[in-house]
Amino acid sequence: MKRVALLALSMALPLGAFADDSAQDKSKGFVEDSKLDLLYRNFYFYRNFLNRPAGTQNYAEEWAHALMLNYQSGYTPGTVGFGLDMNGYFAQELDGGPGRVGSGLMQVGSDGSPNDTQQRLDAAVKVRVSNTVLKYGAQQPVNPVFNYSDSRLVPQSYTGFTLQSKEFKNTTLDAGYFTSGSQRADQGHNGGIGLTFSNSNSTIDARSASYAGVTFQPAKGISVVAYGSQLEDIWNQYYLGGTYVMPISKVLAFDTALNVYRTVSEGAEKAGPIANTTWSLAGGVSYGSHRLKLVYQQVDGDEAFDHQGGQGQYGLLWLGNSVQYSDFNGPNEKSAQIRYDYDFAALGIPGLSLMARYVTGWDIDGSHANNFYANRYGSDVKQWERDVDLKYVVQSGKAKGLNFQARWATARASTANALTDLNEVRLITQYPFSIF
Repeated sequence: MKRVALLALSMALPLGAFADDSAQDKSKGFVEDSKLDLLYRNFYFYRNFLNRPAGTQNYAEEWAHALMLNYQSGYTPGTVGFGLDMNGYFAQELDGGPGRVGSGLMQVGSDGSPNDTQQRLDAAVKVRVSNTVLKYGAQQPVNPVFNYSDSRLVPQSYTGFTLQSKEFKNTTLDAGYFTSGSQRADQGHNGGIGLTFSNSNSTIDARSASYAGVTFQPAKGISVVAYGSQLEDIWNQYYLGGTYVMPISKVLAFDTALNVYRTVSEGAEKAGPIANTTWSLAGGVSYGSHRLKLVYQQVDGDEAFDHQGGQGQYGLLWLGNSVQYSDFNGPNEKSAQIRYDYDFAALGIPGLSLMARYVTGWDIDGSHANNFYANRYGSDVKQWERDVDLKYVVQSGKAKGLNFQARWATARASTANALTDLNEVRLITQYPFSIF
């Protein structure tokens, strides 16, 4: 990873001049710049499994809610500033029980019942010099090769170091090293980092995960991102991506995004030999309140394109066809998406929005996969998914920011696919508060 970090730095040095201002010079103090936010989240999850064997659980249904406190201190004044970040999570089961678990909202006990309550406290210390911040503790990194999941009741976090620098104009340098994690329903901080294969209990832990990367914005509407990462004794993974947004008129705009991943096995090859290149290309057109998007994605490799996580958990993929249920990341899979978004502000209902998409995948062939991926897929497998999201955000008044979201998903596949056919409904209510 030293070579990856040096590569990221060498890419950034010629990109632009040093930043004009030092964030640390503007520090008002540990307390004076601190802020405390609270998020209330209420989550109902229903998933109907359509092709599980007779006599096994054929659906998951749970309802729970959580309070999430987020405290971020300022930095002490001086050349070197010190600070502290803390997150507190408290979750409570509202409805669920044996025979209905499996949503991932709450931790499940040995008797098959979800916990009545669960809580977790995350903390990280931070040091800032100029526009560079070093942190150690529980964190939630956001980048294309190592990131956390927030798709259920409370988010994941990982324990380790991060270093982020904005010393150069329009450029962010980012690096991290992590040794353990907390999954979405965990109450501790000693979870593994590694791989979990979809729809199975197979996991492979890495002793550490590390990454380094650079984000460069050379002009308005253009962003270029390059990262490299390592899951120790599993793989080295590299990413290159870019986005471009081009306004054509006051009501018309074009946007495009390219994402490319290259993954090769590393060290002891705990997941077996891997040589996989996966990419997606997306293009969208916005006209007033309407937006239409098309995506093509392709996996070049005999193994599924996997991504880091823990038991039953997955980080986010920066791929165009990584959607609500499937990532369309099977071995040798090709996939295409059509998506439509509408903003109801045009009809006098600001805050209400609709998203609908259809994704289809074909040419999935896992018959040549090795070790960890062997026997997970057949050959000539096809799949599709249809998603509909409806969301409303209160725009003003004391309830400003309160939002309601309904998410529907339908997924189907031919036989010998690793994923389960299902129908799914998620109902999510969130209310953010700024305490100070």
